[in-house]
Amino acid sequence: MDLLIAKPGAVKIGNDGFHVILQQDDKTMLIPWQAALEVAKAMTTVARKVEEVVKVDQIVSDEAFLNRLGFPIGLTNNPDIKKEAFQKAQYDPQLRKYMPNAVGIPSSEAVGTPSLIQHKPKGGKDNGK
Repeated sequence: MDLLIAKPGAVKIGNDGFHVILQQDDKTMLIPWQAALEVAKAMTTVARKVEEVVKVDQIVSDEAFLNRLGFPIGLTNNPDIKKEAFQKAQYDPQLRKYMPNAVGIPSSEAVGTPSLIQHKPKGGKDNGK
């Protein structure tokens, strides 16, 4: 089995009727369009997982920044990365030092998304409900 290593710009993709054509150097591959869609979907999924590994430091920094601001937006579903990002948001001296100047949040404030707790109003009434 030959190992085909694709370099950016080295693989040409085209079509011929009902087939997708992949061509690199002197090798040509004809793939039915249905199979090409399945392969493309699988490759995208795997490529995003690889990207998460390659860019883990940037993801941790970005997620820590969002945690520090209190935005409930997750950039990853990986619990280890989320845990590290939350710890960085809490304890990273750079975020604690410089974020207050940028957004007006004192560095001693809690990290994360604030939650609202509803109580019945005093007097025992539920506002007519």
